[in-house]
Amino acid sequence: MPIITIPKSEVNYVTLKSEHEAESLLSIDETLISDFYKKYGAILFRGFAVDVDTFGSLSARYCTRATINNSPGRDVVDTARSIQTVNLEPNPFRCTLSYLANPISPTSVFFAA
Repeated sequence: MPIITIPKSEVNYVTLKSEHEAESLLSIDETLISDFYKKYGAILFRGFAVDVDTFGSLSARYCTRATINNSPGRDVVDTARSIQTVNLEPNPFRCTLSYLANPISPTSVFFAA
């Protein structure tokens, strides 16, 4: 069971932190993730074991389709599941309106670091 941090005034997302390094994102109860997403609109997962396959499986649980963002500086790492890089810098990045250029704007976006 992840450690849960409910948002305070300075953030608007819930944080789920793994209790141990080997904890998989796929081990988190799907209802818990769904309920937090509906309530807060964003979830930050910290410290979970993640790779492209795990990330693809997690996002497929909640998304019926995926799209590629053609903004510059992004590399596709899994064409079949439309997984691509976002920010190769060590610094945080802001979510932008870059997805609005796509013919179908997403209702949710997944990021992994």
